[in-house]
Amino acid sequence: MEIFDFTNLREYLVEISKKNKRGWKARLAERINIQKSVVTKVLTGSQEFSLEQGVLVAEFLGLGGAHKEYFMELLSLARSGNTTLKKFYRQRIDRLRNERFRTLERLRKHSGTKIQADGRYYNLWHTSAVHMMLTLDAKLGSTDIAERLGISVEEVKNDLDVLEDLAIVRKISNGLEVLQRHFYLPKAHPSITNHHLNWRSQQLPNVGSTKGVSLTSLITISRQDEEKIKKTMLQFIEEMQKVTENSKAEEDCYCLTLDWHSISKRLPGAG
Repeated sequence: MEIFDFTNLREYLVEISKKNKRGWKARLAERINIQKSVVTKVLTGSQEFSLEQGVLVAEFLGLGGAHKEYFMELLSLARSGNTTLKKFYRQRIDRLRNERFRTLERLRKHSGTKIQADGRYYNLWHTSAVHMMLTLDAKLGSTDIAERLGISVEEVKNDLDVLEDLAIVRKISNGLEVLQRHFYLPKAHPSITNHHLNWRSQQLPNVGSTKGVSLTSLITISRQDEEKIKKTMLQFIEEMQKVTENSKAEEDCYCLTLDWHSISKRLPGAG
């Protein structure tokens, strides 16, 4: 979740609060030396932070550089007392967002080209897993990520070096910034098989778990119905992508592996 995805400061703060849950409002209030009730009023819309408080809130959230500037513009918009001033700050916010998206687009194009030419991202399953952990929280440390994924700190550090070299993440003043969240390999890419095998092998220990969903089934059907099932699966993938794109308060990372193929090596009547 990134602040540039929001044009309303309260909505951003509410999502941050949901993500951090217990104790977050108290810690924020203590950090900026105000009553917890003030934080509650801000989140419910009956009060705004002062500009002086806003700077401290941004620092508490670990925002720096352009992110901190954008936070303060959102706060200024929220505090604006008339239509003319609100319009002024909306224009400034739009300009900052457009600059941000243009910068990210340039970096993503460079990153996408480099990823496809460099197979390191797909060599090991945990490189992409570390990437996804950082999309949950870019401030996660190597030890935290290692504990969540069940790998060594050294492996995490090596993965971070790869991600930075591929321009998927970059170092900023207060940690890391994720430049690219998702990308897709073409079917003919030499790394695609390795990527599929990596994650299918990682899923095997979860087969039979009541917390997830696992299904292996052999089915005999007509070719016409096979096309219907394939179409339904593709529609499901599209719907899933819509849900994930709109999920702002991400809490965990999940793996989906999906296969639908004929087991016949030769169709009846062929050759």
